Amino acid sequence: MNQQILAVIVECPAGEGELRLDQFSGLPVPVIALIEGDDRKFHLDLIRAGVAERFHRPLAPRRLIEYLQRLLPDRAPLEQDKRGATILRFAEIRVDVATHRVFCAEQEVHLPPLEFKLLVLLMRQQGQVCSRVQLIEAAWPPGVFVEPRTVDVHVGRLRRSLRQRLNRDPIRTVRSIGYALSQR
Repeated sequence: MNQQILAVIVECPAGEGELRLDQFSGLPVPVIALIEGDDRKFHLDLIRAGVAERFHRPLAPRRLIEYLQRLLPDRAPLEQDKRGATILRFAEIRVDVATHRVFCAEQEVHLPPLEFKLLVLLMRQQGQVCSRVQLIEAAWPPGVFVEPRTVDVHVGRLRRSLRQRLNRDPIRTVRSIGYALSQR
């Protein structure tokens, strides 16, 4: 049986001084924080660690299970773009939609599911600016409330992952509108 790790779940108990989440940054899977009490004191630590999602205790197990189910690879038939392509290319970036693999300058980049979906939309809309609403619709399930700032955080993570391989930022910010791929 081929097993795959979907996420790392980290317990963040109340009353702790400083969180030591640096050991989780850079993992190829999302990090989920289970938080007791007010997370404002942990806010920067959580962002630095690349925490994908926070759940406050007491938590509804159903919410956590639904989130984990969204991380599973799609079992539905592959949705093809208008050209019928499953391999998307932009400059030195290559995305294989069928296998959920990303290559930058021929090196594989491991992206969490949300960032992968954001990249696929940006690649399919080459030359066009994708609004935050379009990015939310592409990456999050229907009916889930997502703040525009959340999109900015995930695009930032995607940028960092691509920049590590390309030594440049391939994503252009269009102020007050959204994001687009750029060959600058």
